[in-house]
Amino acid sequence: MTSPHPNLISRIGTVILHWMLTESRVNEIGPELIDLYEARREERDRLAGLRYLFDVLSIVLRPSLRRPRNEWKAEPTRLARGPIMFKNYFLVAVRHLRKQQGFTFINAAGLGVGLASCIFILLFVQDELAYDRHHVDANQIYRVTANYFETERHWAPIGPPVGLAMQVEMPEIESLTRFFPSESGNVFKRGDAQFEERNGGFADSTFLSFFTLPLLEGDPKTALTAPGAVVISKQMAIKYFGDESALGQTLTIVGIAEVTVSGVLKELSGPMHIPVDYLFPMATFYSGEEEWLSSALTWAAFLTYIKLKDSASIESLEAKLPAFADRLLEGRFNQPGSEIVRYELQPLTSIHLYSQLEKEYRANGDIAYVYTFSLVAIFILLVACINFVNLATARAAGRMHEVAIRKTYGARRHQLVQQYLGESMLLSILGLLISLGFIAGLLPAFNSLTG
Repeated sequence: MTSPHPNLISRIGTVILHWMLTESRVNEIGPELIDLYEARREERDRLAGLRYLFDVLSIVLRPSLRRPRNEWKAEPTRLARGPIMFKNYFLVAVRHLRKQQGFTFINAAGLGVGLASCIFILLFVQDELAYDRHHVDANQIYRVTANYFETERHWAPIGPPVGLAMQVEMPEIESLTRFFPSESGNVFKRGDAQFEERNGGFADSTFLSFFTLPLLEGDPKTALTAPGAVVISKQMAIKYFGDESALGQTLTIVGIAEVTVSGVLKELSGPMHIPVDYLFPMATFYSGEEEWLSSALTWAAFLTYIKLKDSASIESLEAKLPAFADRLLEGRFNQPGSEIVRYELQPLTSIHLYSQLEKEYRANGDIAYVYTFSLVAIFILLVACINFVNLATARAAGRMHEVAIRKTYGARRHQLVQQYLGESMLLSILGLLISLGFIAGLLPAFNSLTG
């Protein structure tokens, strides 16, 4: 007898009925009790559940109807036999999968390869979406770019003094930092260790605190202040100094000068659209060129970033930029500065996937690839699932004899369903473990391929 009672008290009554009476008595008496219970509910009797419980107790307390005490646990209720049946289903599923080893391997391996491919793609997508999101206050940081009308070219870097002038005039700006990338790599040398390093450039003293770039060694407030200093990555420190402390040690930039290590960067907690292995202080770049650099308003060279105050509005700041361009470029051209160049603000977190401007520091990603690969991952997962279901269905046709025997010996429909769902679940878990094995073995090669 089954009865989907909505009332907790009535469900308790059903459990007692199954526990105290034999199965034949339940099938004989149970439907009548359910009909009486439903009739009371239709009459909006609020005590229908309690009355049902009393009816059950009045029946099970009759000695002639109760099953013998020594048989109470011979046919336990579903609640009592759950763990026992689960163990039985599991053992039968394992036995069947071991018996059909070829089918088990093909189905689990096919699902595993599909899952591994899907997970690899999702790892790539996750990495693309994670660019620059680990920085503190990343949503308040913007890059200032210059869109020149006459040449129809939109530059990622701007003139060296533009950002400094903007910080002075715009109260919405909390802080600012600039970065001048090296045009080509520099060759660093220490003893016999000599390598070309391509990711680096000159940065303002605020660069380390503006972005979330913690140091293993050194003081972030002073590491980029003194000319002749350099901040290097942890990987560079290991290459040139091994287990020694790199702080205060010297490196030779072949053909240029010697520099002193003033800081060692920790490994970043997320990818950054400005990959840096070394940073020179901006004071080194400005040395002897202060007058020229202070007037190079249209020399597109410095990647410039601003951080807004919490209370500032990006819309109000953008509305001030045309007038700012007019004042900044006044007297340099025969027309207003706002008709020569339009300064624009790019959100930091959108640069990697949405920006393809002139003179980007490194080639950025593309949101179209993220969407495409995401769809490919979904398609691969669907194909793997369909293949898994087709193979399982094909095998099910050969188990009709087994189903017939089980039903002959009293197996119910829900028990067969649970058995076969359990086997599918076990096979799915095996496929997942295979996929994790693939990922663990191929992840280094995947990282090398995708960069």
